[in-house]
Amino acid sequence: MTRAKSKQAEGNSGKTNSQRKFKTIKRDVAKEPLVDPEFVTSLRNKLGITQNELAQLLGVTNITILSWEKQGLDSIRGSTFFMYKTLVSLLRQGANHEDFVDPKVTAKYLQLCSRKDLFSYYTNYPEHIDPEILSIINSGTILGVMMAIIVDLYLDKIGVGSPAKDILENRTPVASQQDSTDFLENLDI
Repeated sequence: MTRAKSKQAEGNSGKTNSQRKFKTIKRDVAKEPLVDPEFVTSLRNKLGITQNELAQLLGVTNITILSWEKQGLDSIRGSTFFMYKTLVSLLRQGANHEDFVDPKVTAKYLQLCSRKDLFSYYTNYPEHIDPEILSIINSGTILGVMMAIIVDLYLDKIGVGSPAKDILENRTPVASQQDSTDFLENLDI
């Protein structure tokens, strides 16, 4: 073998020990999901939402949720893992810190938002809530839930009172679904 061919062969297979170890670790890590499938299923069941509703909240398909519930969440690529982590972090923060958002409120908001029913509770505040904010609440995603929580804090701060109590007590919003639909259609966004 010529010296050039020997160098080329060495270049392809001449990896350092640390490179080989990293590759081995990477393979071992890939065998275990980042989030266990049982945790995904348990979280969804505790929230009282369907696979389709969880998919809506996270901006993925129901096939993705089905896969997570069978195989676990195994990748941090794209925004999918970030959205899932946002959901879990919001719930954990509420559970671990009483002064944060009540986990019951968060769970109820998640249910309503995934069904696009949260929005109608906020249409009675047009002088306090920008239409773009309302469209985010109407998105049906975890971002809509977070925006609703922020709006609640603001409405309480300015003394108007948020719809949180009505939501928790399952009171129908004053604005009907048709009023909400009309409101959305008239938004000049």
